[in-house]
This record gives sequence, C-alpha cells and structure tokens, in this order.
Amino acid sequence: LMSQDMYVKNIGRLEKDLMLEYDLDEYSLVRPSDIDVYHDVIPHDGTTPGAQDTQAWTQLYQIIANNHVLAQQFDMVRL
Repeated sequence: LMSQDMYVKNIGRLEKDLMLEYDLDEYSLVRPSDIDVYHDVIPHDGTTPGAQDTQAWTQLYQIIANNHVLAQQFDMVRL
C-alpha cells in the first residue's frame, strides 16, 4: 500500500475536464488517505491480454513473416 504523499500525473479520457473543474495542474498531490483501495484501484499485473501463450504468438509471427500475402494484410508491429 501507499505509505507517503506523492505527486501523480493527471491522465485519462476526462483529464482536461477534471483539471478545469477542480483547478488542477498537470500533477496532483495524492495522500494515502485519498485512496480507497477497495474501490479506487483495479489490480493489474501488467501483462497484455492474450500474451500468456507466447509459443502460439511466436508461431503466428513466423507464419505471417514467411508468407508475403499475409505479411501485406497484417501489421506485425501492432500484433
């Protein structure tokens, strides 16, 4: 859990609206008491959805990279 005050960057869909409404700067001071862990925080382990099966993704990349027709249809960087 958070134990000290810290400044966090304001981001998100409504960033500009909230900054105007609450007179916020780009960064806001957040205290441990400001966060209700059971309601404000969504736990996330940082993995990309679907990235757990790395062997399948590796095979998919190899197939697409070796097939010129498929390579034109898929953006390898975005996959």
